[in-house]
Amino acid sequence: MLEKLDLPLQHSWFLVTSLQAEQKLIVCELTFYWVLWLASDKYVVRVALNYFLLYTFCSYSKPDDVITMLSGKTVEINNTDAEGRLILADGVYYAKHELKADTIIDMATLTGAQSWMTGKLHGAILTNSEEWESKACSAGRRSGDLLAPMVFCPDLHFSDLKSPIADMRNSNLGKMEGPPSAIAGLFIGSHIDFGEGLNWLHLDIAAPAESSDRGTGYGPALMSVLLGHHTDICFYIFQDTY
Repeated sequence: MLEKLDLPLQHSWFLVTSLQAEQKLIVCELTFYWVLWLASDKYVVRVALNYFLLYTFCSYSKPDDVITMLSGKTVEINNTDAEGRLILADGVYYAKHELKADTIIDMATLTGAQSWMTGKLHGAILTNSEEWESKACSAGRRSGDLLAPMVFCPDLHFSDLKSPIADMRNSNLGKMEGPPSAIAGLFIGSHIDFGEGLNWLHLDIAAPAESSDRGTGYGPALMSVLLGHHTDICFYIFQDTY
């Protein structure tokens, strides 16, 4: 679906949102579950993936399966609980090669290990751009949706996903050189050459997105501050405060 926006957009943006596997069963009655947005030249493209198709795709990946991703790379499935990154990897590839986005942001409650890396109150950001890392962490402080950086070092850490039968595994269940949450992000980034030729931001918000058995609403305020200056709407919201 193509919607025209009366907004002074100057760049291409792509946003992927997701929920944890445990939450999928709760929302299985929803018609659409994953929604992808791209804004470019005053237009927004929304691509919605039917939940049933997503659930089917993930359910039929069995241990030791080797699947071919949209990027053409092969993946050995050694952890069926690490299914969200498969969808995100296809999403960012589609954003880069089909939608021609020059800035890609994927946001997901992806790994339980995120809380061990940046704590319960901070989301974790993995990016190939120091400038965008600084912008995002600053937007986190201003919005209250706090962020802290992960180590972006694919040359040292991506080998954790080495597979003897495919281009990569979808997780590492043994000894690792890199932080598990960063490795999960690198899996996604590997399908767009770790952001080569564009700005890529991966946000893991597993811990701050929930409190006890309730959601916190983490994310929208962060994105509004980070990207708000590209719109008339958010500019008027924040100009008196910041």
